[in-house]
Amino acid sequence: MEDLVYWKEQALDFLIQIKTVYDFQNVDAFRRNLLLRMKELTGCDDIFFIIKEDEVSERITYSNCAHLEGTFTETSFLKDPSTLKQYAYHEKVKVGRSHFLKENTTVIYIPLFELHVKGSIILVWNSPFQISEGTDYFFNVCITRLKEVLKLNYMIFSLEELRIKFNAVFHSVSQALIFIDETDNTAWINSKAKEILGIYSENEVLSPIVISEYMRMFRENAINENEITAIATELFKDPEKEINNWLWKFKNSVFKVSSKPIITERKKGRLWMFEDISEIYFANQRLAENNEEFKAANDHLSEQNALILFQNEEIQFKNNRLEEINQEKNGLINIVSHDLKSPFQQIQGMAQVIEMIAPLEGDQKVFIDNIKAVSKKGLNLVKDILDISAIEQQKTNKQEEVIDLQKFLAKEIKICQTVADKKNIKIHLIYESQYSELYTDPEFLRRILDNLISNAVKFSYTEKNIYLHVTSKNDKVIISIKDEGQGMTELDKQHLFEKFKKLSARPTAGESSTGLGLSIVKLLVEQLNGTITCESEWGHGTTFILEFNTTEVE
Repeated sequence: MEDLVYWKEQALDFLIQIKTVYDFQNVDAFRRNLLLRMKELTGCDDIFFIIKEDEVSERITYSNCAHLEGTFTETSFLKDPSTLKQYAYHEKVKVGRSHFLKENTTVIYIPLFELHVKGSIILVWNSPFQISEGTDYFFNVCITRLKEVLKLNYMIFSLEELRIKFNAVFHSVSQALIFIDETDNTAWINSKAKEILGIYSENEVLSPIVISEYMRMFRENAINENEITAIATELFKDPEKEINNWLWKFKNSVFKVSSKPIITERKKGRLWMFEDISEIYFANQRLAENNEEFKAANDHLSEQNALILFQNEEIQFKNNRLEEINQEKNGLINIVSHDLKSPFQQIQGMAQVIEMIAPLEGDQKVFIDNIKAVSKKGLNLVKDILDISAIEQQKTNKQEEVIDLQKFLAKEIKICQTVADKKNIKIHLIYESQYSELYTDPEFLRRILDNLISNAVKFSYTEKNIYLHVTSKNDKVIISIKDEGQGMTELDKQHLFEKFKKLSARPTAGESSTGLGLSIVKLLVEQLNGTITCESEWGHGTTFILEFNTTEVE
């Protein structure tokens, strides 16, 4: 009886002394305290707390023999049928790789399989220990209480771990979160919400009144404050109302706000979430503005295209009309030219007949010569008009062949020299081209050279020189006709190849000029796929430069 009373007192002492984990930093410290207290009350020499790692291995997590903590152990008796009892007596336990327990020692094995704890407590006496009804009572009370406390502490630590995780998530999300708890009149607010509301308190739990005041001040800075206030009024009238995608717009930022009631058996409140969508909102706004500008520009472009289409149609109509007028003009020119050609020929014929009938004296001869000169000038004009009309209408037949260019030029100069001799002008040929032949229309080329050399003679004074210089460059033959005549002004060069254009220079011997010669030259040069340019300065002569391709020379 005394033995039973003693162990009941020991059990009561254990129950009084045992405390929850709140008095310790972690579960290990709490567990160590329990084991030390049990060692003191039972008077055992050694006590071990062994955690089951897996199906085949266990590890000592606590021992009053410090050198054994953290080592692995083999408890072969765990497979013994007697281990099914709550605690059992064994004479020997193998720990680690050494049999540190002596003969006749007493061992009590207490299995623990509670929630997260899977293992055992082992108490060792280095001498025989009496197992009695009192010890049974003590260990039953201790183990029962121990299991209850372990369950409670596990739940406490689990809740604390959950709180830590919750706070980590609560403060790390990008959204601003505010929870107004109406149950205990508190408000939870995360770091992002404090930032946008301008709250500098370190507490995460604040008064709903304080939070409401900060939210009011924040709302008053919104551009759409009236709209926000109206919706908020409707929201607070209905505690169960939920709203999403509610925009709070500020000068430099925009927040998408959601608010929903949180109602459970033990909690009632409202959760607010503010998400900063400034970047997306302003980007969409700029995109919308750009789309409007693009639409306006597109509309303007459509109008311009319509106008251009109308103008093109009008231009096409005018071009067609000009083509008709040009054809009428060409037809009229042909008719008039042919009709004029015959009277001028008749006038020349009659002047020649008069000269043959009787000798002419004095003014008679002068009159007849004037008649012949005027009629010849008229015939030349008609001929030039017919020529330029035929070239423009491409009615001339180009007949190209290979010519000996040097011989061709020498022959042309010889013909022109007879006219130049009247003004004592000398024509020189300087041939320095690597090409001796040219594929061209000889008649076209003759007319080009005849016009240019004749002009050089016509606008030069007596006893001057004309130079034909032939060179080659990059598969081109270059023929330049240079005179020592009057030259041209800058205005002359701008209108050089226009029809009937009178230049500043005048023929030096009263020669006639139709004003069509250079126009004919340019058209003929283009027919031969060549180019013509002019270099001149008033009072310092003129140089015409012809360039023709040699790629078609056979």
